[in-house]
Amino acid sequence: MDLTMDLSIRKPEQRIKQQSQPYVLIPPAVQQRVMQQT
Repeated sequence: MDLTMDLSIRKPEQRIKQQSQPYVLIPPAVQQRVMQQT
């Protein structure tokens, strides 16, 4: 759990650059809702 949290916290910028999506930092549950709505 610590490793996953650490990666999520340390590499948010990389994720934003790679995906370029506004809801990258939003929790998975919310991401799923956004994906479904889209």
